[in-house]
Amino acid sequence: MATWREQLDQAQDWKGYRQALRTLRETVGIPFGKLPERSREIARRHPHLRSYDSTNTFSQLLDKRLPDMRPEWHKVELVVRICAEHHGVENTTALVQKWADAYRRCGGDPGERFPLRPHDDSTTTALPTVRDAGVSQKRQSPLRRRAALTGCVVCLSVLAAGGVWLIDHHPDHPTPPTPTTTAARPTVAPLPSSPAKENAAAKRLREARDKKTTWKIGVKRNQPGLSEEVADNVWVGIEIDYARRITKALGIEEEPEFVEQGTSGRDKMLENDEADMFIGTYGISEARKKGTGGHTPVLFAGPYFKTRERIMMQASRGPHNAQIRGKSVQVNALVDLPADTRVCVVKDSTADIFITKEKKFTHVDRKSDYSLCTDELDTIYDAVLTDSLILQNYVERHPGEFVIASDPFGFPEFYGIGLRRDSFSLKAEVCKAMKDVGKEVLKPYKKLAGDEVILNEQMTECSPPLRP
Repeated sequence: MATWREQLDQAQDWKGYRQALRTLRETVGIPFGKLPERSREIARRHPHLRSYDSTNTFSQLLDKRLPDMRPEWHKVELVVRICAEHHGVENTTALVQKWADAYRRCGGDPGERFPLRPHDDSTTTALPTVRDAGVSQKRQSPLRRRAALTGCVVCLSVLAAGGVWLIDHHPDHPTPPTPTTTAARPTVAPLPSSPAKENAAAKRLREARDKKTTWKIGVKRNQPGLSEEVADNVWVGIEIDYARRITKALGIEEEPEFVEQGTSGRDKMLENDEADMFIGTYGISEARKKGTGGHTPVLFAGPYFKTRERIMMQASRGPHNAQIRGKSVQVNALVDLPADTRVCVVKDSTADIFITKEKKFTHVDRKSDYSLCTDELDTIYDAVLTDSLILQNYVERHPGEFVIASDPFGFPEFYGIGLRRDSFSLKAEVCKAMKDVGKEVLKPYKKLAGDEVILNEQMTECSPPLRP
């Protein structure tokens, strides 16, 4: 995910500008509930700014549903100063000037207090980010920081009080490859492959093509709109349709057999040959490819889709958007949830891994199925955390009952087709089938999830080499 600084430097319209402002607030980690109080403190020291007693003003400013609206400059300056002081940055003048420059670039006028400056590349390009430098997200020594910022006085004034808050990259979670990045060589399972098993996978594919055996596909069961068993052995949903199309592209004419499995058991299902492949919101990650945490390594083909992690809550009938611990609360991002929020996730899901590392919440339940979380969202739990695509379907099935926070958390989730760790020849066939099927068949995903989910045109796991 791009840092707020990268987003601001690239912003050419209000959509990009507002996104950078949301990322800044989320990176700093100041809750919405604190913004009115901080605005009063800022206004006392800066008489040209006014304070706001309600969080509604700030939620409208940062609302993702209003991407093309020009934000009022004095509100932008107020939020930038709040974020800077929340993190302990003493000299905020250069930082506010940077936001004023971008505001003018997008077509606004920040006023005479922030005159137009000649373009200076040193203010935006002299400082490499943590991602570019390939170092951990730790405070650099003063000597290294001075060397890196030679000739960049403006950047130094912003960073001197603490450079970490400018970067929103998590050191323990590598940024996944995207269409604008150079993909690394795929990580292959560390365990030795078995020629006999690989030949067995190829043999099963041949037999399925010859109608001598049934092709088995592992799927999720209780995911509305994606994969559901509506009657005995009657499966419907977008993931089910995609699985059928891939099966046809593999040269298999017979209907595949769909075998249900939850999130935590997918790797074992593939390892034990209970399914030939798995198609079911299966996020590609280094941990899953390596088989960490007691899990079996998985081979992936794809990715075919990209989504983000979000929060779904019970809709509030009060002044704010969500009901948390019986109170009406404004929740736009993960940082807005109180520490005592009763959270439900699916065990071993991407959201589970993320919040386990963050250690933010005191009450987290881990279930085997998303429906076990959503069924109790109005009684036991305050929030369900998982992929946007999955949550959007629950909201559509229950209009007015649930609400999804506007800002994502964590890192993009790339869906792939899971295969047994040593099925390299099968992987080559599946990659070809995915390319043959093309993007047309994936349009229902994008239509279902809206603008929050995009197609990933770069199938990095299908790039050579496909084996060690």
